[in-house]
Amino acid sequence: MLKQGNTTELLSAVQLYVRRDQLAAVRQAVRRPGSPEADIQAALSDAWWMFGGEFAGKAVRRRLVETIELDIPLLQPDGVLHVVELKRADVPVVRRHRNGLIVAAVVHEAVGQALNYLTLVDEHRADLLAEFGSTPAERVRRWWSGIRTSSPT
Repeated sequence: MLKQGNTTELLSAVQLYVRRDQLAAVRQAVRRPGSPEADIQAALSDAWWMFGGEFAGKAVRRRLVETIELDIPLLQPDGVLHVVELKRADVPVVRRHRNGLIVAAVVHEAVGQALNYLTLVDEHRADLLAEFGSTPAERVRRWWSGIRTSSPT
């Protein structure tokens, strides 16, 4: 392909090959009974495309606010923060209820945990903007490189 000058097709083929490997690693981690969050997180490393968006990268640190540690904080190029909350693999997430299915309590707990995290991040918005920058370009650059204007509180 490269000799024919079709670099776009070559890059697409390489990307497909890499993504297949990443997907296989994630499948293996989540299908292993009792696989802890750390194993799933390691398998997801550099595979942020699985979350359906374009991301500038993962945070240089997971503790953006003193009292919480985010599993996977991702930043979009426009400066919007996405938070992925992981749980142990092989946990039933739905259960039968009358004539249908409903989400299990573990799902409600995870959603509540994520909401609490987002509330805390929102409450510390001013501090985070001061640290990572007020414009999307600043946030992405500092987020990616680890440059901060002040030390975390």
